[in-house]
Amino acid sequence: MIYVVTPVRVCAREVGEARVRIVNPSPDKFFGFEPVDVLGYKVMISDSEKTAIDCVDRPALAGGVGEAAMILATASRRFEWTKVVNALSPARSCVALAGSSIMSPPTCRRKYARA
Repeated sequence: MIYVVTPVRVCAREVGEARVRIVNPSPDKFFGFEPVDVLGYKVMISDSEKTAIDCVDRPALAGGVGEAAMILATASRRFEWTKVVNALSPARSCVALAGSSIMSPPTCRRKYARA
């Protein structure tokens, strides 16, 4: 399975034998991408901080909670922590607010109401 993050609404598809799933984050979560050269093509790829935060925010897309925890533990050794702090601001992430009901946006409160 290949996951592609884009603000454009398109359907999942197959490329060769690989299934491609499209993930459409909310506009406030569309950050942390940088251009990388892949076989001569300029491709936008999320930085390690954004990738790890996304894995924790949506562990099902990372292979489950255990896999997301391993990804976070491994990646955190190389983090630029100012990027992480900015990414986990209340406006951007439910991850930082999982236990809070005072400042968290309504979508986060609904998401974690049963947690």
